[in-house]
Amino acid sequence: MANATVAQAVNRQTVALALRDARAKCAASHRWLNAVNRAALNLESCRWSFDGDTLRVESATNSGDFYTVTVEVCPCSAGKAGKPCWHRAGCRLLCKAAEMGQDAPSRHQDAPARPTMAELQAAADELFA
Repeated sequence: MANATVAQAVNRQTVALALRDARAKCAASHRWLNAVNRAALNLESCRWSFDGDTLRVESATNSGDFYTVTVEVCPCSAGKAGKPCWHRAGCRLLCKAAEMGQDAPSRHQDAPARPTMAELQAAADELFA
């Protein structure tokens, strides 16, 4: 997916929808649910870039250290051990958000997508539930 397309597809609304979907799908897995919730918080506070497939994200514990992550692989200690980590959960969230944004009805190219206040409140409620 091209970077411009990703930038248009990944927004607070699509991330909130992806987050809700991820929480429902991993409700039975305590470790993945924790990873998803940490990803939601850390994507707000850490520097990151996403190209549609790969997430480059700053470590939450070692400022200035970055991980290059895919949905399958993360070089962090948990990822190397095959355990759920927030980096992979974050990459999955962003991939799902990009997919949801691509599936959304197209808008006029010059008009940015503007969520309603109800949508913004629902997204905030979902992030901090």
